[in-house]
Amino acid sequence: MRFVWNRVKDDVAPWWKENSKECYSSAFRDLAQAFKNHFDSRDEKRKGPYSGWPKYKTRRGHQSVSFSTGAIRINDRHHIQLPTIGLLRVKESTDKLRLKLVSGTARILRATLVNEATKVFISFSVESKRDVPAMTSKDVCGHDIGITKLITSSDGSVAENPKAANQVQKKISRYQRRMDRQHRVASPKCYSSDGAHIAGICYWKKRSKRARENQTRLNKSYAKAGRIRKDGIHKTSYKAATTHGVNIVEDLRVEQMGRKGRGKRGFNRAMYDATLAEFRREMAYKCPWYGSTLWLGAFWYASSKTCSKCKTKKKKLSRSTRIFHCVSCGLEIDRDLNAAYNLAALAELATVCTVAQILTGTLLNWSKLPIKPYGWEPDKSTRSSRGCARAGGRKVDGEERKSAHAGKEDRFLGSQQKRGLLL
Repeated sequence: MRFVWNRVKDDVAPWWKENSKECYSSAFRDLAQAFKNHFDSRDEKRKGPYSGWPKYKTRRGHQSVSFSTGAIRINDRHHIQLPTIGLLRVKESTDKLRLKLVSGTARILRATLVNEATKVFISFSVESKRDVPAMTSKDVCGHDIGITKLITSSDGSVAENPKAANQVQKKISRYQRRMDRQHRVASPKCYSSDGAHIAGICYWKKRSKRARENQTRLNKSYAKAGRIRKDGIHKTSYKAATTHGVNIVEDLRVEQMGRKGRGKRGFNRAMYDATLAEFRREMAYKCPWYGSTLWLGAFWYASSKTCSKCKTKKKKLSRSTRIFHCVSCGLEIDRDLNAAYNLAALAELATVCTVAQILTGTLLNWSKLPIKPYGWEPDKSTRSSRGCARAGGRKVDGEERKSAHAGKEDRFLGSQQKRGLLL
């Protein structure tokens, strides 16, 4: 696409010289990455949730552009230089990065300019030398992630959920009602006779000055909620990574936790507002930065239903139950704190399994254990979604491991031979 663009840009877009060439190059690069993610997900080569076909990006979303060539430099404490755009004054101090560039311990790879509501942010992708500090604390701490309390640690510290959406919900509702009235008046053919919006193409193209101002206020409210979420998670993850030597976090699958049925809207809204998966993602790169270790508790491990004292597991435990009561030993404790104690206790199992792996030289199948080291991946020779724990059969010496599909094929052929359909 870039080759075709360079051939026809003078004819189809004679205005292209008004912008930096990086505007078009970054768009092609992002589109190529989106297609790669889609095809890798389809071929089961990409981890994480399925990545669909790339969607069209509207102008009302986040506008961004990346610069990888040209005049990209930091002039002084509050001024940076970008290609075509020129000199920009920034609010935050750039001394930390500027001193690394001057000493030769860092190099700028890319600068990304992002427009969020009424604010513009510039971020740098930097290759830098980083000294891993020696961790003074060697204690173990388990972190339970929840909605009522965002993070509950086994050392007793609790990070409250800021509930960012609730802080700006009144303004968002007001601006959305105002936008709906403006939409109905300016473009009545977008609505049917019963007042419902017609699905498909929207005819509200030319907006008034007040409509644009209202859209800007709405975007600012959404951006404020996002910044509140990021601030709380970053402070909590930094404290955990720098305080404890070993951190154990739940390996949640948030995309599978969506509730179905009555009351699902309220629970799903609160779950996504809490950003349950963000804490684990930030701990993944902050723990190596500050010299601590990260272990992941299996998503199927019942940390909330298990008693932290006698290890008795309950069959059912509703979400509304905030106090855990054990019938066997009589323990009464906060639900989240009990789960944090259970996660911290998994460190003993991880230590024993690691020592056994070192002494025997046999690789362990961590997918069958309630804890695994961060970065461990199952056997890639099988196409099963659960790794080698759900493969078609055992691996025989001198032969390849059977995949899940191969096991199904063998069972099918065997059933047909029993029926006398195959010779």
